[in-house]
Amino acid sequence: KNVPDAEKDRIELSSVSAKGDGSLLFAWSGGSPITARGVYPGADPSPMPALASVSFLRDSEHSIGDNLTISLGGRRSSVRITDSFDYFPTLNTIEDKFILVGLEPA
Repeated sequence: KNVPDAEKDRIELSSVSAKGDGSLLFAWSGGSPITARGVYPGADPSPMPALASVSFLRDSEHSIGDNLTISLGGRRSSVRITDSFDYFPTLNTIEDKFILVGLEPA
């Protein structure tokens, strides 16, 4: 999956490898260090259920039921927005935007 910061990332075939049978070379371009980028093996895992603040839904133009990829602890994670909330203790949901996921699935 591509993100705007990754538009200039490169992947190339290389003849350099331990066995001499070739390899891939991945090069990152400039961009946010928060965005998880690179090559990930295997199928995408099932999305984790997530709650989104109304301000997040409004400003991002996402909706309940949408799947999206986020950076969670520097790791690329797939979430499905299952519901929204107006208020949450200790969070400024009027000015800031949030997605909440449970600790167990992460």
